[in-house]
This record gives sequence, structure tokens and C-alpha cells, in this order.
Amino acid sequence: MNVEAKVLISQNMDAEAPALCVYDASWHQGVVGIVAGRMREQFHRPVIAFADSGDISPGEIKGSARSIPGVHIRDALDDVATRFPGLVDKFGGHAMAAGLTIKRIHLERFRKAFADAVANRVEPRDLVGIIESDGVWRARISASRMPD
Repeated sequence: MNVEAKVLISQNMDAEAPALCVYDASWHQGVVGIVAGRMREQFHRPVIAFADSGDISPGEIKGSARSIPGVHIRDALDDVATRFPGLVDKFGGHAMAAGLTIKRIHLERFRKAFADAVANRVEPRDLVGIIESDGVWRARISASRMPD
């Protein structure tokens, strides 16, 4: 599923956008949170992964959102819902994670509105991942000392 999401981004979206939204009709809504979390780690930007809501609500898709420090994801969704009434059917969450439901036909409009809402909340430097270490790294690394 993560491979599929990465392919969708490379084919259809700008991976440098301030936020990413991916959708695949074959995904199960029970695992989109995992996809969003892993993509957030790789691209270091807020991600929403969507799946069909199933037979209960045809035409609707459910998304799971994961954020980065500095972007309150629920507030970003609230901004989209306020600025574009009817675009988001329902949503809820907190600073780092949220869930939402939208109509499939609104996905492209939502994608743009969400990216704009995130762009208003971040600086470009916030979208660069930081690798933290709990120790000192040696300035020299020797391939001859690497285990086989």
C-alpha cells in the first residue's frame, strides 16, 4: 500500500507541496492511518490518505490525517470546512491526527484547499525532516569497519 501511495504521488502530485492527499479505491479504510503516518515520515509534511467508505455511503471517501510539529491538523481541516462550506462532510481530531469524510467528487478541490490551509501555517524550513541522534556521530566512517 505504501508503494502504491508513493506511485500515486510521483504520477499525480507535487511531492514538494506543503501537504499531500492520496486516494485509492482498493485501499481499506482501516489501514489508511498507517499509510498517512508512513508517508508523513518519508515526506515530512502533513498527509491525508483516503479510502472508499464502502457500501454504507457510496460516493464518500474517508480520510486519515497525520501531521508534523507546527501544523495543527484539526485546525487546518476546520479552516477548510469554514472557508468552503459543504466541501468537508465531517471531521474531528487533534493537533497531530484527524479523521474526515468528504465526497469523492470533491477530492481535487479539497486537495487544493487543504494544501493552501497548511501553507498558511508553515514556513518552508518546517517541511524539512530532522534526524535526531542520542549520541555523538563520528566525523569519519570507514567501510572497512562495517559488519558483513
